[in-house]
Amino acid sequence: MTGPPTSLPLARPCREADDEAILALLQSAFPKWPRVDIDVPAIDHLRWKLASHPMAPTFTPVAEHNGEIAGVRLVMVRDVMFCGAPLLAYQAADISVHPTCRERGLLNRLVDIDYRGLDGRVAVQTFDLKLAYESRHPAVLRLQETIPGIFPLGNQLEALSRPNTGSPAPAPRIPTFAIRNVDGFDDRLDALWRSASTAFDLICSRRKDVVNWRYADRRAGRFDITIAEHDGVLLGYVVIRCSRGRGYIADLLVLPGRLDVASILVDHALVSLQPHPLERIECWLPARHPYQELLRCAGFTARDSRLRLNYRPCIKTAQELELLRDPNVRVHFTAGDTDLV
Repeated sequence: MTGPPTSLPLARPCREADDEAILALLQSAFPKWPRVDIDVPAIDHLRWKLASHPMAPTFTPVAEHNGEIAGVRLVMVRDVMFCGAPLLAYQAADISVHPTCRERGLLNRLVDIDYRGLDGRVAVQTFDLKLAYESRHPAVLRLQETIPGIFPLGNQLEALSRPNTGSPAPAPRIPTFAIRNVDGFDDRLDALWRSASTAFDLICSRRKDVVNWRYADRRAGRFDITIAEHDGVLLGYVVIRCSRGRGYIADLLVLPGRLDVASILVDHALVSLQPHPLERIECWLPARHPYQELLRCAGFTARDSRLRLNYRPCIKTAQELELLRDPNVRVHFTAGDTDLV
């Protein structure tokens, strides 16, 4: 960017050839991008993020000035299940404006696709709802004040934390099923996903292709996947991650009623993370979740956190999504459902 713009840049959908310019913009706007630890070039992580769904690039706007990209809003598209019905949701991930273009209303222009469209595509006429974890960035907070119809999830997200020092992790119990590490998920995950989703009113898709994109693609970062199985049936899995000096139980899912499987998978995760020099281990779950008690038995406690999950009705009306405001709504949402780990 050679100088301050003389007019407000116009937004357009991003193109495949924009990736290098988008990366340069993100790295000029943030002290470190990506914020998570990766062992691949940053451009590969960006390309991974843009591949969340075939529709994601369509709703990821960039703003040009003098032929150069001055702003971007990365959007991740998610398939979710709500009360047994598939819905289409989206999450805004990174939003960035070049330093020379700030305080010119460009941030609002990048969000206009929600209501005014981008090449004829309007987010609120395309998606059933928007999911968002609350940002503390001043510009985003100002922007949120102008956006109508945002509701806090009734069953809010908690960051459960456990030190990785002092008392050793629980000794592994001898299970009646097999536990093993895998590089990725096979077709059995779809059967687990269909069964496990019935225990929740809201859950992001855990189809094989989605979960392999999230946890088995090295461009996302290094995740370790452990599965529990018996007689060829997938009973559950746990995914762990080390990033920025912390350990994460990024995801945990078992068949309904199999808390015994979940407990042993948590034990296995703690034993696997213990040798690493980590400040603490975190697991993010809604406050009222069937796995909460077993995590607390494993030494986790809720820490003071700004984690907050909001939603905004789009095609679905506020009345149709009213259940999401109930404190007892059954939600499965983990750190792996964000791009923050």
